[in-house]
Amino acid sequence: MNSAIFVIVVYLMILVGIGYYYSQKVSNMDDFAVAGRNIAWPILLASSATSMIGGGASIGTVSKATTIGAGIGLAACAWYLSLVYSGMYIAPKLRGLKFSTIGDFFAHKYGTFSRYWIGIVSFVFCMGIVAAQFAAIGNIFQSVLGINATVGICIGLVVVVAYTSLGGMTSIMRVDVFQFLLLVCVFLGMCIYGLYQVGGYGPLLERLPQDFTGWTGTWSVPKLISVFAAFFLGELLAPYFVQRMYSAKDEKNAKYGVTGAGLFMIFFLPITMVTIGFIAYVEIPNVNGETALVDLAGALLPAPLVGLVAAAILACIISSCGAILSCCSIIATKDFYERLSKKQEITSAGLLKIGRGATLAISLIACFLAIQIPSVIDLLLYSYAMWAPAAVLPIALGVSRHYRSEKIYAVVASSIIGSLMSLTWLIMGQPWEIDAGVAGFVVAVIVYFVVPAKHTESMPKILQPA
Repeated sequence: MNSAIFVIVVYLMILVGIGYYYSQKVSNMDDFAVAGRNIAWPILLASSATSMIGGGASIGTVSKATTIGAGIGLAACAWYLSLVYSGMYIAPKLRGLKFSTIGDFFAHKYGTFSRYWIGIVSFVFCMGIVAAQFAAIGNIFQSVLGINATVGICIGLVVVVAYTSLGGMTSIMRVDVFQFLLLVCVFLGMCIYGLYQVGGYGPLLERLPQDFTGWTGTWSVPKLISVFAAFFLGELLAPYFVQRMYSAKDEKNAKYGVTGAGLFMIFFLPITMVTIGFIAYVEIPNVNGETALVDLAGALLPAPLVGLVAAAILACIISSCGAILSCCSIIATKDFYERLSKKQEITSAGLLKIGRGATLAISLIACFLAIQIPSVIDLLLYSYAMWAPAAVLPIALGVSRHYRSEKIYAVVASSIIGSLMSLTWLIMGQPWEIDAGVAGFVVAVIVYFVVPAKHTESMPKILQPA
């Protein structure tokens, strides 16, 4: 176990070192918020893929594979298809606008009110995820190293803030390249070694329940369709991916980087993580899905390699946590502080200080939520449910040739009503196994077509495009 701790400590020190090195290149808010708009597509690919992997696509997929079978692999493809779609059709157009936040886009297309509306939704969405990620970091330290979860959360806080608050997106996207290589090597190596241990795919499939190996696993077809739609919409155009699109060198790099990340993930992650889940199912009696990835590593590998697997799992979570935390601080700084400040002139250097301070403050609040509030997962569910109906349709329409300023009322109404419907559906217990985000998005689309067009001149100033 000491060797596992040593590996994890070295990994964390490498993260801080890379982050500190690139933080020296940050001199203004553009460097902090959008990495100076100078990211080439290979870095964008690695960063987008690493953030998408997260805890859900790694630990979550393995966990579900041990309980429902292959269906989770097919559903997980929706996450990566959302990257392909946004990379092909959305990323180049967003990059061409040279904005810093989603709020900038909403203000440009739908008026000042929309900036603050989507700013609040984005902030709550990101804050809920950051809190859940800190809680997950604490759980990893406790389950793998036997360190108290609260202490683990505090260690995670120090590491994430060390490179996020200093370097923002400039540090985060470079750190993600290291994390991407680590994740791919560890998960692929674990999958191959596990298959070798069980004698290959044939013997593995023979030891699984018959209903595990079908396309839907133990899920019904309607359930799979609902989960697929929820996954596709849940991460589509999330703030932390849009932030990366803004960071690309140009439209072409934005397109290649985000699309490439989605394509790579489709062909790599679902089959890799589902296979690991299947191996855990047959090799570990009464396997606990939530800890299956770590438990399998402990059963198959020597301590130093267990530490490496734990480092890879932490890489999934820390990468997402850092990116989303940075996005949260940028929203607070650019969409609220800069717009509402009574100061006549705010320098870029001054905004940079505010952004770094906001990162620290938000991370402390998120840690408090992770430690003190057991129902933080509920906040995560509510924030996910609101995102798709609030943001996906307005962004997709705003960059398309179908955009009409006369439909601003309809877009804003659809965003608000769809979000409220999503929350209501969640409170109702998601009837008929239809995901709350999907239900809210459908209502948002209906509202958009029902609300009539109105000339911009007759609209309140806060709804007129900036």
